[in-house]
Amino acid sequence: MSTQTPTAAKKKEPVHTTFQPHMTDPSLCAVPRQVGEAFKYPASMTSRERLFIYASVFAKAPQRALEIGVWKGHSSRIIDAALQDLGDDRKLISIDPVPNLEFDWDETFQGRAVFLEKGSPNALPEAMDIAGGPFEFVFLDACHWYDWVRNDLRGIVGVTEPGAMIILHDAYYEPLQRAVRDALTDEQLPFTDCGIVCTTNNSGTEDGEEVSYCGLHLLIRR
Repeated sequence: MSTQTPTAAKKKEPVHTTFQPHMTDPSLCAVPRQVGEAFKYPASMTSRERLFIYASVFAKAPQRALEIGVWKGHSSRIIDAALQDLGDDRKLISIDPVPNLEFDWDETFQGRAVFLEKGSPNALPEAMDIAGGPFEFVFLDACHWYDWVRNDLRGIVGVTEPGAMIILHDAYYEPLQRAVRDALTDEQLPFTDCGIVCTTNNSGTEDGEEVSYCGLHLLIRR
């Protein structure tokens, strides 16, 4: 049987680290004070979709966000609310060739968001120039026809950085589904397919044919 006395535990030396307290980055201690804005305006999305858009922007904390397809402008207000809650000088660029805005854009956003009454993908390089760099977040809710979606996705590749989130609305619309699938498989555009992340399938009939709308599809730029 050993008679050795157990050695006293050595006192740990202090660890030197470059970790900074979270308060030095305003976005890390941001509070979602304006999350209610997601439900305040009549955006053409379900409540679950509105919350997902707000939460995605708030979580991603992009310096530069892009919106393709504005229509009445209410989804722009949801994105802007999340960007305001994050603080810092963050920018939203929204484009639509035929908007139907229900408010005064300049008065509402006070320079935080820029609207281009132009179409995608032709206006995307200009949008990136105004933003000051590639986008980290994109909300695509424009024309859902097959060829248009394919063209939009090609254009988005050129104005986003790796890791950017791309969210497409009306993910259950069949032409949009095919466009996304073919862009990833046939054309092999540099996106990771995360699939449908908001399962708000809204099915019915249109001109006598069954059709589905709503839903959000998430892609991550590689």
